[in-house]
Amino acid sequence: MAKNNFYKYIGVMALGSVIMAAPSCSDTWDDHYAALEETDPAATHTLWEQIKSNPNLSRFADIAEKAKMYKDDKHPMATYTFKDLLSSNRVVTVWAPENSCFTDEEYKEWLQKCETDGYTVQQQLLGNHITTWRYTLNGEKLDTLKMINSKNLIFDRKARTIGGVAIKECNIPAVNGTLNTIGQLTPFDFNFYEYIKFKGTMPKFREYILSKDTTYFFESASIEGLPDENGNPTYVDSVYRTYNRLFDSYSYLPATNPEDWLMVDKGFGYGSSLIAEDSMFIMVMPTDQAWDKAESTLSSYYNYAPVYINRKNGLKQAESTDDGLNADSLKNMSMGMDIVSPLVFNVHKQPRRGGKNGTPWTLESFIQFKSDSAEYLLNCRYDTLRSTNQWEKTALFNGNYVKMSNGYGYEVNEWAFPTQFYKPDVIVEMGWGAIYDMTNNTTGTFTSVSFSNSTYKAITSKYGKVSKDNFYQLKQAGTGTNPKCDVVLQTNTNEAYVTNGQVMSGKYDIYLVMVPLWYVDLSNIGECGEPFAKYEFNYEIDPETNDTLSVDSILTPNVAYIDSLSGVDKNKLNIQINYNNGVAKEATSSKVTISYDANKVDTVLAVADFEFPYSYKNLRYSYPTMTIQGAPSSTEVRNKGFKRDICIDRIILRSKENGEIKEIDPNVTEL
Repeated sequence: MAKNNFYKYIGVMALGSVIMAAPSCSDTWDDHYAALEETDPAATHTLWEQIKSNPNLSRFADIAEKAKMYKDDKHPMATYTFKDLLSSNRVVTVWAPENSCFTDEEYKEWLQKCETDGYTVQQQLLGNHITTWRYTLNGEKLDTLKMINSKNLIFDRKARTIGGVAIKECNIPAVNGTLNTIGQLTPFDFNFYEYIKFKGTMPKFREYILSKDTTYFFESASIEGLPDENGNPTYVDSVYRTYNRLFDSYSYLPATNPEDWLMVDKGFGYGSSLIAEDSMFIMVMPTDQAWDKAESTLSSYYNYAPVYINRKNGLKQAESTDDGLNADSLKNMSMGMDIVSPLVFNVHKQPRRGGKNGTPWTLESFIQFKSDSAEYLLNCRYDTLRSTNQWEKTALFNGNYVKMSNGYGYEVNEWAFPTQFYKPDVIVEMGWGAIYDMTNNTTGTFTSVSFSNSTYKAITSKYGKVSKDNFYQLKQAGTGTNPKCDVVLQTNTNEAYVTNGQVMSGKYDIYLVMVPLWYVDLSNIGECGEPFAKYEFNYEIDPETNDTLSVDSILTPNVAYIDSLSGVDKNKLNIQINYNNGVAKEATSSKVTISYDANKVDTVLAVADFEFPYSYKNLRYSYPTMTIQGAPSSTEVRNKGFKRDICIDRIILRSKENGEIKEIDPNVTEL
């Protein structure tokens, strides 16, 4: 059950601004800012001198003089302020707000924050008005500028605006850049990560997001000092970077000993970095009320045992046991990441309005028309969410939306994901490697049989199609011996409502989709010939001599003979469920015997209301199995039309809620 190709060893940087990456306030700023270039010959003053000498910029100057620069929200540069930056030889362009941009109260508040919350001053004010390099208001070119707080602002030279704000004085030369003045503050919006961390009032959601932050020492950006007395390096300026494991990852495993992780850490999915300022995200953000509702709805499906059989060594290998597990921790971990991981949607990835050739979504059109004719929603984990008779997909966004710098977030008080999304049907495609032989508990041979539904349309329209043009044959080992095997009870097809569905605590109805044995002969029609097939002859005649030039024979199903088989073949098999009952060795259910007429593709209910006491959701190496064994006696085979070979298309564990089948997503779609 090796899945190393599936899991991504990936993390995502939580804060990526130029300032945060800057390792020091002196020697290493050259790594991040341009050195002096294209200096205006008329320039004789620094940016700081130009700002300080302008009485209309005195409030901006006072704030810049007091505000320290920060590498991240926890690490200020001890003695380096924005005055130092504007006095240095680092080339920047400043869009300085005039005094009229601040009321007296706002001015005092910003000065106070320089002492108490300098990081906010940097990110929301000063860093939103400074960009690296030199930009002048010449011509009509449109640029997207990245400010030093990582926000993107549009510089429209034709309209003479920055971020939609009119530029007043422009192109004031300085030896280290260019100064412009503006009469309004440039617009500032949090990105999703910033909003969740600093602004949003969603404590439980926030706690989960921030718990995935990983901070590490960034040696190559740190300044090394003299070695200590033991010869070990020391650093006069240490740089740290923070990544969040949820971002840009489908799932996360550490690079060291990943096989020891019982659960993979799920992320938001591909292209889901919540700090990406150029993205177009729609995100569901649960308040504590919604979080509690999700937990109360899902809690009974996430019951874990303190011990599980560990099957990470693969087929036909010795089993091991994971014991002494903390069941409550497993429950909280598994349920928490299942609540959070599906919440991010990229507008660019949604199906077009009006179908394949329709209109692509924009953020604004999605907000306004999200319930339009789009066929489904697709989150960054590629979960396909379709409306049904019981559920409307846009109910996910029933909340107040908040504009972010990289999308819109919906703060929801209700949890609108359908329960079936979390506790889906478990669909086992027998032809896709479902046989499990850990304990060599097999008798006979097993063959995947290719079967073309379209080729045999005349038959399948009457006797039933098989899934994926494929089914599985369990063959007897020898005369008088019934076949036997174990099957992994875990979804292995992407045709299910949720791919990779795993058995959870709770009830299921268990079905087997059986296939007639003569479908094997039909699939081998070119080999078995009569009586399952008949020849049709096509002659090519020479029009001048009337001689036969060639004869083509076509072997086709003998429909009349196949119809005559109806009601002849029978079959019988035993099944048992091997599942976790909370002790070191798995329990085995009572044997259930199924008898059926094996002359059509038939979905047979094997066990109703089977209850699994413990969940396997998100466990990497543990899952229940089903033992299947042929059951006809020799007398039944000789005298009553029973066959020892068994043909199975699928095993379906139909999820149930409160004893009732939950009919969700009748459509079947491959991604």
